[in-house]
Amino acid sequence: MNASQKYSNMAIDKGKNFYVFSVSRAIRDIHSTENLGVISIYVDIDLLRNICSGIKTLKDERIVIIDKKDRIIYDSVEKNISSSLRDNPDLPDIIYDLNENSALKKLDKKGYVVFRNEIEGADWSLIRIMPEKQLFYNVYKANVWFMLIVLIFIAISFVLSFLIAYFVTSPLNKLIQKMNKVQDGDLNVSFKVNSTDEFGYLGKCFNSMIRKINDMVNEIYVSNFRKKQAELNALQAQINPHFLYNTLESIRMTAELNDDEDAASMIHILSKLFRYSVNTIDKLVYVRDEIENLKNYIKLQNYRFSNQFILNLNMDESLYVYPMIKLILQPIVENSIIHGFDNKKGNDCTITITASKTEKGIKFELSDNGQGMTDEQSALLNNSINDFIDSENKKPSIGLKNVNERIKLHYGDEYGLKIWSKAGVGTKIIVEIG
Repeated sequence: MNASQKYSNMAIDKGKNFYVFSVSRAIRDIHSTENLGVISIYVDIDLLRNICSGIKTLKDERIVIIDKKDRIIYDSVEKNISSSLRDNPDLPDIIYDLNENSALKKLDKKGYVVFRNEIEGADWSLIRIMPEKQLFYNVYKANVWFMLIVLIFIAISFVLSFLIAYFVTSPLNKLIQKMNKVQDGDLNVSFKVNSTDEFGYLGKCFNSMIRKINDMVNEIYVSNFRKKQAELNALQAQINPHFLYNTLESIRMTAELNDDEDAASMIHILSKLFRYSVNTIDKLVYVRDEIENLKNYIKLQNYRFSNQFILNLNMDESLYVYPMIKLILQPIVENSIIHGFDNKKGNDCTITITASKTEKGIKFELSDNGQGMTDEQSALLNNSINDFIDSENKKPSIGLKNVNERIKLHYGDEYGLKIWSKAGVGTKIIVEIG
């Protein structure tokens, strides 16, 4: 035996529940190196028990110390002390697959993790048998807590995102809906302000803008309405005296010359014309009312000019119930009689009125076989009734200009009069109303 060799004897049972283990060393002569003997020291197992208790980390961890012959020097299950390692079936089989001086860790079928390390200075091995569940319990617990915290964080993030999106986008969507209504022409909207943040301020500005727009619209509408009403009244006031003065002059001359019932008939017709022009000045009439008024006017003129004028009507009766502004046709016919037939002799002064339905409304064509106009005169008249020339220097027909302006004021600029004429042939005036 080498003098430096240390070895252990198998643990010896010295009594019930009392174990010791021995540590032996050879004694040699320092001069001759002869073996003089062996010294053995027996130590109470409490020494190993205390050391193993100190390194034990898990509740159910098992610590086994074996020698090189697989004899158990110490076992946490102390009934196995001094027995052979392979005589203990309760130990995991994985122990036998571990090499000496190894730090391998493997997992067997029962869920154990086993560590084996050699103890320096002795022929012993320290084996630690740890239940996998306990060994990784803190890891599992940490993972569970980590996953739980992640899930909670995700849930909180989702809820916060939803709330933020709702409180941020909801007022904005409501404001956009109000704006879309305004875009569609509905100015009777308002945004309910429930906060003092940016959206509340935006809502207040939106409401203020709508109020100002409504005020401006009402102001412009009322102003334009009054302006148009005044212009209509003024235009009608210009037409009525112009016609009535000429008619009264005709009645006066007829009464002086005939002194008969014709004067009474003319006055009766005149009263109808006067009543039609004055009553319901701001209301619409039907086409049949305009036609009836025109017939009365032609009758009155035929009294004056000895039945010189012929009125031909070419229109479907269904158009008679179409509404229109009044005093449109009569001023145009009056213009034909005054200017178109001024130098014409005989009883062939014919005025033809044709009416037809269009996509935009009704189109009247008033034609006469009077003296007509040149192209230059026609262009001048068309421009004058539309204010394309200086009306102070070139005076247009008051009747035609007023009729054209009244139509445009009521129906819009796309409606009105268009004049076509040819010298020696006659004149055609096209009237379009909505």
